[in-house]
Amino acid sequence: MFFLFFFQSCLVFLQVQPVGSLVAIRSNVKRIRHLKSAACDEDDWHRPIEGECNSGVPTGASPLWTYDLSKTSSVVIPSPNDWNLIIDVRSPSEFAEDHMPGAINIPVLTDFERHKVGTLYAQSPFEARKLGAGLVATNLGNALASGSILSKLPRTARILVYCWRGGERSNAAAHIFSRIGWHAARLEGGYKTYRAAVQKWLYNEQIMNRFNFALLQGPTGSYKSHILSTIRASGHQVLDLEVLAGHRGSTLGSVFSSKTSDGSTLSVVPQPSQKAFESKLFTQLWSMDTERVIFVESESARIGRLQIPRALHRKCIAADAGIFELSVPLSIRVKHLRKVYSVFETPAGSIDLKHRLQRLAPRRGKDAVQRWTSLVDRAMWSELVADLLENHYDAAYEDATRRDLRSISSSSEHQLSQRHYTINLGADDDISDEELEVAASNIVQRAQDNIHHCATHRAFA
Repeated sequence: MFFLFFFQSCLVFLQVQPVGSLVAIRSNVKRIRHLKSAACDEDDWHRPIEGECNSGVPTGASPLWTYDLSKTSSVVIPSPNDWNLIIDVRSPSEFAEDHMPGAINIPVLTDFERHKVGTLYAQSPFEARKLGAGLVATNLGNALASGSILSKLPRTARILVYCWRGGERSNAAAHIFSRIGWHAARLEGGYKTYRAAVQKWLYNEQIMNRFNFALLQGPTGSYKSHILSTIRASGHQVLDLEVLAGHRGSTLGSVFSSKTSDGSTLSVVPQPSQKAFESKLFTQLWSMDTERVIFVESESARIGRLQIPRALHRKCIAADAGIFELSVPLSIRVKHLRKVYSVFETPAGSIDLKHRLQRLAPRRGKDAVQRWTSLVDRAMWSELVADLLENHYDAAYEDATRRDLRSISSSSEHQLSQRHYTINLGADDDISDEELEVAASNIVQRAQDNIHHCATHRAFA
């Protein structure tokens, strides 16, 4: 009897479209992550939360719910705290491009199956639906197999299901889960609703103005990332844009995942999609306390191929808690950068480096690039790094700083000059961990004082 209603549920599964109308999506699949939370109390598991409404009562089982974010008073996106599982039933490549925080991927159709059904749909919608229903039944049956995440859920579990737009894919899965007896809800509007909420929030200047940022500035190699790590380790809020973007924000800024012992091969970690980057930004900022300082490294509006939302970028530049300029001698910066980018001093790395340097020709000229590649060939690494800093990176940093100042009003520029501080490091031709800790502590104290002063000024204004 179970398999009868299981298959019947899948007959309402999917309203497919011809392959030609499918959105182009990335094929790399991220590792599945899921949030573990305690099951609801026996008396509460069946009760709806704000935003839920009963969309039908399958015979002999739990009601089927619809969760509508527009009907909630304060929730921007579904909270993992309200659900034992948030299930994304889209294909693996759709999930890899971006997904809701805490969601796991249980696709009702794989990428290949979705393509196959879409191709058939162009010829016969009836045959496509028939094929799709069987595939959905098989895939959800496997997802419920012994040892799976679903098989371990108690009856009191709450499950939120979503697909691209809250249509047939999520409806089929939610219907089956409710027939089993779980509290299952389909997200109204699906992933599109979540994505719209993230964009509306991140690109809203009024919302971004709630945050208080302290900006760490300084040319390449001035230990900004190390200072941020030290500040985070002491329990303060840090928004590390380079980590979220999977890029160090320069021509040589790719993140490498691995290399062989002799340096003959290396692997570059691909950056996330723009959508996934914005999801990461949203998740971090949403969890941060607007009353406390957030420390952030100065970045251009673009990190690698990813764009920082304009409202967020402008607020970071405004730096209500202060701008802290790190000043480090060139010789120490060279030594530091050679450690950070040591991968380029390997056989495979040096080849990759020369390719990357070619990208600088339009800005710095062919003669400069030829000089740098010659230094690579001769393994004159310290000379190369110093030359790049003096004739490319420091100039690029100054240009970016001037661009940032032009993006704000003259009055704001005057206010920035009043809370601009220079932090000198490396007076003894080296920078110790202790010196970094002292600098981080001083930055935190000054930033907190600035915010306290601003709050006091506003209170008496």
